[in-house]
Amino acid sequence: MEKQEGCVDADTLQLLLISLTRAGKLPNAHKIIDIAVEHKVPLDTGSIVQIALAVSQRSQSHKALRYLRRLVYECLPELNKSPEQTTFLDRHASFIFSELMAEADGCFGRMENRDPNTLVNLGHAELDIMMDWDQSSATTFVLYNRLDDKGRKVYVPTVGTGFQRTDSCLMSFDISHPEVAKQVPGSYDKIFSGAEIEITGSAAPGKLDPMTVRLTSPPKEPLLPNMIYRLDRLASRDQTRRMLEALKIVLKKPGDSDEGGASSLQPAPQLRELVLVPCDQTLTKAGKEALPLELMDHTGNRQRQAAMHSFQEDAKDRHGATLNQSQLQALTLACTQRITLIQGPPGTGKTTTAVQIVSALVTDDLVDLPMLVTADSNTAVDNLVKGIGKRGLNVVRVGRPESIREDVKQFALAGQWQKLKTADVVCATCIGASGATLDKTRFGTVLIDECTQAAESAALVPLARGCKQAILIGDQCQLPPTVLSDVAETENLGESLFTRLVTQGVRPVLLDTQYRMHPLIAEFASAAFYNGRLQNGVSHMTRKPPEGFMWPQRQMPVAFVNLERAEEKREGSSYINPAEAEKTLWALQEVCKTDQLGPETVGLVTPYKGQVNLIKKLIRERPGLQKFRTGLEVESVDGFQGQEKEVIIFCAVRNNRDGKVGFLSDWRRLNVMLTRARRGCIVIGSKTTLNQDPLWQEWLKGATA
Repeated sequence: MEKQEGCVDADTLQLLLISLTRAGKLPNAHKIIDIAVEHKVPLDTGSIVQIALAVSQRSQSHKALRYLRRLVYECLPELNKSPEQTTFLDRHASFIFSELMAEADGCFGRMENRDPNTLVNLGHAELDIMMDWDQSSATTFVLYNRLDDKGRKVYVPTVGTGFQRTDSCLMSFDISHPEVAKQVPGSYDKIFSGAEIEITGSAAPGKLDPMTVRLTSPPKEPLLPNMIYRLDRLASRDQTRRMLEALKIVLKKPGDSDEGGASSLQPAPQLRELVLVPCDQTLTKAGKEALPLELMDHTGNRQRQAAMHSFQEDAKDRHGATLNQSQLQALTLACTQRITLIQGPPGTGKTTTAVQIVSALVTDDLVDLPMLVTADSNTAVDNLVKGIGKRGLNVVRVGRPESIREDVKQFALAGQWQKLKTADVVCATCIGASGATLDKTRFGTVLIDECTQAAESAALVPLARGCKQAILIGDQCQLPPTVLSDVAETENLGESLFTRLVTQGVRPVLLDTQYRMHPLIAEFASAAFYNGRLQNGVSHMTRKPPEGFMWPQRQMPVAFVNLERAEEKREGSSYINPAEAEKTLWALQEVCKTDQLGPETVGLVTPYKGQVNLIKKLIRERPGLQKFRTGLEVESVDGFQGQEKEVIIFCAVRNNRDGKVGFLSDWRRLNVMLTRARRGCIVIGSKTTLNQDPLWQEWLKGATA
């Protein structure tokens, strides 16, 4: 493709760039882009998505991101007329891509630093894999690790369900076998010399079949027959694909030729307009302030209009007995508005409200069925499934079997496709709302719980399923989405859709009554994080501090244990504080010594993974702590969001001469930590160090008064 010989058409350009990208030849791809730009050969959004999906996970992330951004800004002329859409595409594609590469870096680090057998036991690898050479081709392979009783070549997972369809892996020669090592160069490196593959077929539970895979990035050293291979799990390319496909659907211009039914998957024009408002503009500045207030329009549907009229007249009488005033307001707006944001502070009955909203929408005939209910985590989805199932609705849980909790497996789809045709409600994670299982299903109404824990790119997936009405539930005052990439963190690319809309001027309905905490535990959180608007639905009498621990004031369920001479220690990329760990275990024994509370009612929370591991190790090793080896939860603050315990013992860890508190200074993390306990909250730390942070200083004033 020389300059003097002209240029190719857009389809050939796409194929050429995919081929070079897949082979990791980004410098060559840049030269092709130069020529394409000079000859004004454009690419559409769909082409960019396909090229992005071809990038090898072994590419250097900063180079891959630069390549992607060139495609966005130089090869999409139709978006140049709309700077907002170009910026939107860049922001989301950059986030999706940088997260994929950051996850891949973690996978490669794991391969280099962990023993292969340990990786197998953790479900991250398979050893002793062979290829059925006669049944394989240049780009598709048939793999196996056993012969069944009939001599058939089959794949039997070593641990659990093993590798499943859509998993991405690195396939390399297993040079731990001497006969294999003899046939490969001495410089062989499994990461840079192996092949990237995606699994296209694996045996269903209870069946024996070989594994089929397709090549996604070629090996540096050719694969050979009669060799033994190993598979190592890579970052989820399937998750990346689903988010990029959603991005493509949202950016598709209404009225463009429909490819693959993308137009029917687009969100309502009003929702699309709202989502496309630039992050740095308020809705007022963008002239879109009326969008969040728009009501659902049922013109032309007399039955739906009558149902809505009946709901509006009877809502208070029908739901007032089970919902408080703020929950009732949330229910009413969610059932009538095009988009509703519901802010649920800790203990305010967020899941209860979500279930009630779903029940009202379905039983009052206010929506087309099925409606879609999603959340960022499998745990939250399962909680919703359980609640919706108890209401007697026909609910179907979609997702991998190993990700679904035992107590809701009765609602799992499990290959029974006819269930989807009769379902009232379909539940899945945000990412799980896309893919082959739900490919032909459109969802006019979508509820996203935990919306503030889902990056906006993930929240677009359920919205790009034909959403006409959206209900977003979350709390921007608690922890934001977990972000792996430094680029995404620095550029704030992982912000949630909920938080972004609130920042731009959308006013959420606040669930204002908490039913979890002793009023004195809730007092600080209400004042510091919710402008004093959080009320109490429980009294002091029903949340008395448990006996055993010597509370500084008998009726005050908050205690601070000061350890000034217990300096922190670095532990890899984390921190530990052995003296604070010991004091935490002392407090645990004090709280449980009367047998009023068991291990399952207490939570040990600490901000650092190193300290989590240290405390768990001490509990495992000490005979006197045997009763705490089952039932007790020891977790990071991030891992405890959404949970509650009778008593929380928080171990702060940070204690240094510079007064550095690290990410303890994140006010949202402090909010989560202080709002998990029902009857007692004990904090162990250095007063001198914690006092360096203004919010901690305020909390300490109240706790040590």
